[in-house]
Amino acid sequence: MEDAIDQYRFDREPGPKAQGSPEPLLCFPNGALVHFAVSNSEVYMSTQLAGAATRFLPFNKGNNGAAGNPANEHGHRTTYLWEQIWARDSWLEILGHYTYPAN
Repeated sequence: MEDAIDQYRFDREPGPKAQGSPEPLLCFPNGALVHFAVSNSEVYMSTQLAGAATRFLPFNKGNNGAAGNPANEHGHRTTYLWEQIWARDSWLEILGHYTYPAN
């Protein structure tokens, strides 16, 4: 998990590299809406990349009042992410509630 977050913070800066142009997917506000760092047991997310100052927040379900995710006897602890959150209807509902048209 820490390696994925460090890769976003130090190797995926949204600004131009050397004399190139910015990476469109990494640029705020026109790039990706959210960036996820996912392991088999935990999920973290960030809505804006800012180089070393990028902050990732936990996007876990919690585990009986503790941090992380509960055990999943049918797969990885993070299965909820793609089965529930990233399911088409769920994702469209999230986008509808939390995105606003540019003025």
